Amino acid sequence: MNFYDLLKLLNRKTLESLRQKSAEWFQRRIGQLTGYNRLPTDPDDKGTNILKTSGNRGQGNLIMFYYDAKHKDTLPMWDRFPLVIPLGPAKGGFLGLNLHYIEDPKMRLQFLFNLTGIDKKDIPPNFRLNVNFDSKDPLMRLCVKHYLRGHIRSRFIRIPVDEWENVVPLQTAQWVYKR
Repeated sequence: MNFYDLLKLLNRKTLESLRQKSAEWFQRRIGQLTGYNRLPTDPDDKGTNILKTSGNRGQGNLIMFYYDAKHKDTLPMWDRFPLVIPLGPAKGGFLGLNLHYIEDPKMRLQFLFNLTGIDKKDIPPNFRLNVNFDSKDPLMRLCVKHYLRGHIRSRFIRIPVDEWENVVPLQTAQWVYKR
């Protein structure tokens, strides 16, 4: 059974169970973000910057962090707590796909697993996405954002592959709207 067949089989009870697992995951992990106001580091990486230019260790992972947009006064809206797949370095920071811009949790999860190109059950634990930005893909265009290092306000939480289905459906976006 592939991922699309699995999505079709999801019923309300299953979705509620996923929401509960997601909420439990979030409660356990959110404490890792608080108390930091410096350049983010990956706790599993002995303090080295997760997106250091040489090797791009963060590229292909799924991460969450607190962010304070540089142009928040002129943006119609922005996400203070993005769920991002880093694509690679960019001037002053990095480019990443913020999955929160896909509002529907089921569609968000489907989009993520479409990027893998393989069935969820076949994804190895240390899997990293090899994502090439496709400017013709409307969902990618919607999600790609430029994150500046000086505006990141927490550590990164790296989300292991086996927790994607618990985390991706979470409604954790903290949207800030222009007043």
